[in-house]
Amino acid sequence: MELRELRAFVVVAEEGGMSAAARRLHISQPALSQTVGTLERQLEVKLLVRSSAGVRPTEAGMALLAEARAGPGPGLHLRSRSPSEAAGPAAVAGPPALRQ
Repeated sequence: MELRELRAFVVVAEEGGMSAAARRLHISQPALSQTVGTLERQLEVKLLVRSSAGVRPTEAGMALLAEARAGPGPGLHLRSRSPSEAAGPAAVAGPPALRQ
């Protein structure tokens, strides 16, 4: 997971909706939806329940949100990158609980 994906997820959870989060992040709503969907596929878990009234985090989403807000630590940390990856975006390793 990349830091921008994690940040996007946190903002969506805080705003309670994709449109408000997209405005806050200064990106389009479809791009934000795609970013969150990519994160969910990478973690192989649904992070948000989407409805016409907005979004709310699932249990796994709440766990990731808590880890993200706590900052880098034992559960959530920057992934070490090889020299060949050094020019790419920073990545984050999620807590094992999210992979259930």
